[in-house]
Parts: sequence; structure tokens; C-alpha cells
Amino acid sequence: MALHGLVYERKVRRLPLPEALAAFEAALRFGGGADAGAAAAAAPATAERPTSSAGATSSGASASGASGSASSSSGGGSTSAPGSLTRAVGGLAKVAVAGGGDMSLARLQERISTAYLAMMGQLERRHEQRGGAPLPKGCSEEEKINAFAPRSAGPLCDSAHTLRRWYNACRHERGQWSAGARPSDEEVARVIKKIGGLLERLG
Repeated sequence: MALHGLVYERKVRRLPLPEALAAFEAALRFGGGADAGAAAAAAPATAERPTSSAGATSSGASASGASGSASSSSGGGSTSAPGSLTRAVGGLAKVAVAGGGDMSLARLQERISTAYLAMMGQLERRHEQRGGAPLPKGCSEEEKINAFAPRSAGPLCDSAHTLRRWYNACRHERGQWSAGARPSDEEVARVIKKIGGLLERLG
């Protein structure tokens, strides 16, 4: 079923992200019946269709882009224009809000997730550049932070764990993250800014 297209561990079995998002949106709109299947099949093609504003002057770039996409596909991967992915995500967000979702909560969770993944990416790169030993497979996010930013290294550890707890809440609680329990935008911004400064000083 298309709705399971993102959950496979092996990349070869995963749907391209725009197609999976289109399937999610169709299921929310039509309830997963035949209409949903037809809408999901049509949505990726619609998203990829070039707009008239591109003009004739972009024909060379379009050709080279298509060539690059073809070579990526032949190598086992799948690429899509950034604009189509943005539209797919935006469309799914609109459906969620129309169904009673909290857009302010969705934006906050998106920013927390983006900041957490950026922080962990930087910590992992720094660990590798300094010749750190590879971590055992199956390490939890908490264990990774303790390895990459131990308490002995300063205040980064506490702030990183704060962001980790918020990230976990984004993933597991979603809409149940009530207004009283979630942090304010200002608090999240303060912690993220502090982490950014600490990472810059660490180099």
C-alpha cells in the first residue's frame, strides 16, 4: 500500500518522498478508497509539470536537469525538483489543518526537528573529524549525545538533551502535545541559539 512507502528500512523499497506525501494527502481527502489511489497517481505528475514562467530560456537547464534525474534513477536513487517537494508538503499541511490540526504546533515541531537533526549532524561530523571511535549500532539518541557532547565538555550536553526531549515529543506525541505542556517559541529559540553558539566555539 502506498501509505507504507516511507517506512521500509531498505531504500530500494521506499517510495520517492513526493509520491508518498501525495498518497498521504489523497488518503486524508478520500479515505483510502479508489479515489485516493487515482489522486495519488495523478499528484506526482501534476507536481512535476513545469510552469509557464519557466519560459524558453530555461530549456537547456531543464534538459540537463532531466539528464541528471535519469542518471540518478539508473543508479538506484530518485530525485525531484525542490519546488515539487515543497508543494507536496504544503498540500499535506493544508489538509491536516483543514481536518482540525494546529498549524502553530506543526510549525514549532518542524523547527525543533530541523534544529535537532542539524545539531546531531554537526556533532557526528565533529566526532568523526577528531578521530572518535564509531558508536555501537543501536545507540539511543541519548547515548549519542552523551558520547558526542559529554557533561565534562561543558553546558552543551544539557542543552542538547533539552532539544532531544522536545524532538522526541514531536515524533511521538504529535497533536497530543498540548499547549500547556509544549515549550514556547521563545524558549525553543533561546535553547537553539545557545546550542548554535556552543557549537561554533567548539569548532
